[in-house]
Amino acid sequence: LIMVAMDGGQGINAGGQVTGQSYTPGNAAAHAFLWDGSSMQDLGTLGGTLSVGYGINASGQVTGSSTTPGNIAQHAFLWDGSSMLDLNDLIPSGSGWILISAQGINDAGQITGYGILNGQSHAFLLTPAVPVPEPGTLALFGVGLAALGLVRRKCV
Repeated sequence: LIMVAMDGGQGINAGGQVTGQSYTPGNAAAHAFLWDGSSMQDLGTLGGTLSVGYGINASGQVTGSSTTPGNIAQHAFLWDGSSMLDLNDLIPSGSGWILISAQGINDAGQITGYGILNGQSHAFLLTPAVPVPEPGTLALFGVGLAALGLVRRKCV
């Protein structure tokens, strides 16, 4: 897809890369993007029609939120440099969490955002159990909840 215009920038890294949301041709959808100063890349969605990038680290990894197929739900994502990954698929099943939006990512690969735990909104912090890989080689979240460092703080 070719992005037609930036709807809004949300995050910028020290290298000047920007992420946010932009409309696709004909305003059919709004997708997360990565702009490197000369070109804009459509990051796609998790199967729905909407996504937005919020955070970006020095490696160009992007975090944000996207709708799922049929626009049924909103899930937090990590774009690892080649594909958009649903963060809910990278945490242990049965954890009780539904990760809604990933708001930021630092250069150590820690991701912060918010989600639902036992029917209540909470902030989360995902901490990789292994050093952050280069974009495109992400296999870091296949660990237990204790290693993820999920924070249970109620959002108001």
